[in-house]
Amino acid sequence: MYNLVGQKSLDLKVNNPQKYNFEPKELLANIINMYANMGREEIFRKNIVNDSRSFKSEIFTKGLKIINNQKKGVVVDQSQIKKFEILVKNLLILSCDLENEEMYYENIPEEFLDPVLQTLMKDPVELPSSKTIVDFITISKHYIFIY
Repeated sequence: MYNLVGQKSLDLKVNNPQKYNFEPKELLANIINMYANMGREEIFRKNIVNDSRSFKSEIFTKGLKIINNQKKGVVVDQSQIKKFEILVKNLLILSCDLENEEMYYENIPEEFLDPVLQTLMKDPVELPSSKTIVDFITISKHYIFIY
């Protein structure tokens, strides 16, 4: 979505767009519909906000303005526009909540942070050979069980 509504969206050009069926307005409408349909899933919203490549509040806000402006020619059903509008509001709230949470966790002592991911450990475990303490979820992602 960033390339379709971001600062460089006007630079997005394709030689011979008919040959490649390149329809940026239709592509944006499809992306908005996908976001609108998936927006009710909490895990989806969290993943969007946590991925700085996918989430920029100004991009989602601009996308909302574009689909609300009939002159832009991006055709999206009114019910989908409403769903996307709700999603954008929820993403902005979630983004603010995460920023506040990050400020809260800024002063956590080093020994409470996972040494691999630098996140607050919820289930710390001590590794038998190195005696290093890591979060169980981190080590379980990196450990191969051999039976």
